[in-house]
Amino acid sequence: MLRFLKRILKPQRESFDLFLWNRVREDPSLSLEDVLSEYIKKYKLAVRHSLDEPTTITGFRTRLHILEESILANPKYCPYDQLQHYVESLRRMVNAMNELSPEVLKRLKDKE
Repeated sequence: MLRFLKRILKPQRESFDLFLWNRVREDPSLSLEDVLSEYIKKYKLAVRHSLDEPTTITGFRTRLHILEESILANPKYCPYDQLQHYVESLRRMVNAMNELSPEVLKRLKDKE
């Protein structure tokens, strides 16, 4: 019953685009990485491929997921090369991590 109430009372997550807009208006010196970190922390987000995935990989995967949900990942609406290169580097990093063997993933997890 308590879980059911938590789901009902849980505040709706605002879009990253709106969150980014509001944060940058408040503090123009913030970087995209800073705002992503705040957003992830505020909404306790984690996109995992598996439960025992290292947190560094989960961080890359979560950032990529947030950006792909937003307008920022679409070059048609956000044609800035630097941002598109950032999104593409996150994609490459996540794809590379997906191809790691279970032994390597276990070692990375043990180092954390």
